[in-house]
Amino acid sequence: MIRKFFADSDFLTGLLDENDELYQNSTEIYNHLQQNGLISEICDLNLSNYVIIEVLHNFKDKGMPFKKILQHYDTLKNCQLFHVKLKHIEMAFERKLLPYCNHRTGNPPIGIVDATNLVVMDIKRIGAIISFDSGFDALPDVFIRIDSVATIDQRILSWYK
Repeated sequence: MIRKFFADSDFLTGLLDENDELYQNSTEIYNHLQQNGLISEICDLNLSNYVIIEVLHNFKDKGMPFKKILQHYDTLKNCQLFHVKLKHIEMAFERKLLPYCNHRTGNPPIGIVDATNLVVMDIKRIGAIISFDSGFDALPDVFIRIDSVATIDQRILSWYK
């Protein structure tokens, strides 16, 4: 039973960099998804070309050796990859950012790449994102944000029991 999950850059950075502060949580989530038959390997995860750029940039900022960055790139480009185009960025602004701007600050609760992630999820009919970004919680609850093993148990696996 493989299900569709969108992987955000903070999760992937944590999963692939054992020195990252989110490594343990990311690894637990990944292993739990595998153990419960929701994915079989990292390549089952959905992501966009923008997410790959963010992850690689995170690695560079942390001083990861370039050769290792290239190895991680080879892994990520084999995932269920969606290529974001200009029309998707425009959809992100129109549907995911402007409608949810804070009335006081005028700013949306998520960034542009996160908004494109949600557009991709809509297009590919993906109902869950693996992310530690709490900004997603300010949006309508039309998707599940997985940030722990408990979320998988309570919001994903409970549907199949």
